[in-house]
Amino acid sequence: MGQLNQRLLGWKGLRRPAGGFEPTEEVLAEIERWQGMGSLYAPMRADSWAGRSWTTGEIRPEERAEAMAVLQEVLVAGSPHGIGVLVAEEAPHGHQAHGGTVLPVNLAVAASWDPAALEDASRAVAAELAASGAHLAHLAHLAHLAAQGETIGGRNGQPAHQRHAFDGIVMADTFAVDRLTGMTGGLPSAGRAGLLAGWTCPCAMTAS
Repeated sequence: MGQLNQRLLGWKGLRRPAGGFEPTEEVLAEIERWQGMGSLYAPMRADSWAGRSWTTGEIRPEERAEAMAVLQEVLVAGSPHGIGVLVAEEAPHGHQAHGGTVLPVNLAVAASWDPAALEDASRAVAAELAASGAHLAHLAHLAHLAAQGETIGGRNGQPAHQRHAFDGIVMADTFAVDRLTGMTGGLPSAGRAGLLAGWTCPCAMTAS
């Protein structure tokens, strides 16, 4: 059961006493209750929703790997099978973290008509995510039609993050269904796998 658990908001998982990071009571209680955790959403996220600023003692760029190592250590110890957690970070147009590489929103990138520049920028973001300890990149959902919603954050096509050293499935990518279908052997099982992973983006689920 613990490996299906991804209820906790990641930025609530660590606190900073003097001299480093330590797990919060919230993450310890979650691990004890469910005997592990499958995915932790956005422990490095920095925005008003997460309530993070440079002045509130949050994770700085040079501290990301250390902070994620603290989380992984306590999660491995709390899992009956010694399994760590998949760290999922927001990266709709760059890594949404303190000091993260920020790209123009995707409509602006498209207006540049410069795919090579996007490839270079995405390569840098992918390297940053991997070095920070992230395994999954969340992107705003694709909008093939304006009625589908968030077109500023949406991408049309396979994110370049996925092709440059970030070896994971980008769950809001139109091709995620195809990749999961190949991995699981069929569309129903791909949908089930996506839902068990917490995949709630309806346009991604219906893109194929």
